[in-house]
Amino acid sequence: MSKLITKFVMVALAVLACATLTACGDDKDDPEPIDYAPSLAGTVWVESNYYSDGSVMTQTISFSGSSATLRISYREGTEEVSSTYTYNYSSDESETKAATLVAMRPIQAGNATLEGRIENFLKMTVINMSNNEQVGVFYRQ
Repeated sequence: MSKLITKFVMVALAVLACATLTACGDDKDDPEPIDYAPSLAGTVWVESNYYSDGSVMTQTISFSGSSATLRISYREGTEEVSSTYTYNYSSDESETKAATLVAMRPIQAGNATLEGRIENFLKMTVINMSNNEQVGVFYRQ
């Protein structure tokens, strides 16, 4: 009986030692944020529409610094017509979070404000805020 009690006490002491001697890896409450979030600056987003008559409309949004450029080009055969619009933009991106919402305000008077909703930093749906119509679905290049 005393051997059984001795074994029980030894097991209890071993369990107690494990529970009380467990170390914490780090005493910091909040680790420093690490910049894993990609930035919009320097990215290019494209949407292309191909029509049955062989014509193509391509819209390209290029972000740089705090401005964005929207270029819309329409090509039919060998002829191409294009327009370019410049916007100031702001987004909800941070050091640790990629942008999911982009507001683009026109620099030229008379142009619509645009809003882009980004999914997985790969796809951006752009809405014309003046009439709530979709401008297009753009993919990051």
